[in-house]
Amino acid sequence: MVETVKLDDAVYAVIMQSSSIREDYKEMAKRYKGNAAVLREILLCAFDAVDPLLMQSAEEKKPLENALAYIRKKHWEKKLFGRYHEEIESIMHTVNSIESGVRAVSSQISVIEDKVPTMEDLFTNITPQIPEESVVIEKYINEQPMPVKGSAVPQGLDSPETGRNSLIKDIGIVMSRHRAYRKAAAESKKSKNHKAKEQKQKEPLSKWFSALQKRGYSPEQLQFILSCVEEDMEREVIERFIAPNLSVEIMQNLKRLELQKLQKEEK
Repeated sequence: MVETVKLDDAVYAVIMQSSSIREDYKEMAKRYKGNAAVLREILLCAFDAVDPLLMQSAEEKKPLENALAYIRKKHWEKKLFGRYHEEIESIMHTVNSIESGVRAVSSQISVIEDKVPTMEDLFTNITPQIPEESVVIEKYINEQPMPVKGSAVPQGLDSPETGRNSLIKDIGIVMSRHRAYRKAAAESKKSKNHKAKEQKQKEPLSKWFSALQKRGYSPEQLQFILSCVEEDMEREVIERFIAPNLSVEIMQNLKRLELQKLQKEEK
């Protein structure tokens, strides 16, 4: 017991008499005079320059010496590995910036995809060039091997001339069916386009204008489009000369050119 008291006094004396120890630590040491374990941690914290405010916030914890030891440990961890923590935070900040950039680019791509026409739209008015039936038939017949003149015709087979006529007849039937199929396909496509056009025309104006506003049209541009609607212009025609990145003046000029084009087509 005598040795413990001497140790308390010795540690306390070092804290109180050292000129390099701040008053904050000395004031705390006064409150725990006689407690060797706490005084030892206060002395070590003073040498390590641990924040006195953190030490004071731990006074309610028991045992206090363990709480002070933990604070001193965290102090050294931050001091030794703090720069790595800052580097990690910097990397995370960069990653977040990249993610924000990717989201912004994705959003722009979505807008562009909405504006880019599909392959079906690009080739709506283009029909494949198919050779005339007579050319196809003639080419096919000329490519068929014919028996040598004067050679006997095998039993059960027609003569070359008869076989040729039969072949022409069969190919004619096939080409006739092909023609009917092409006509039906063209009429079906025309009907679908007409229905789509009618459906678009039946769409409420409020919904159409809301969609235009989302695409970036300004109030002035929307007012111009509304004036076109009031002139009984079809939406399909209006959409030929409007775009969110065009000024109202340019759209007016494009409208004039489009109307001239339509008048020429009607003549």
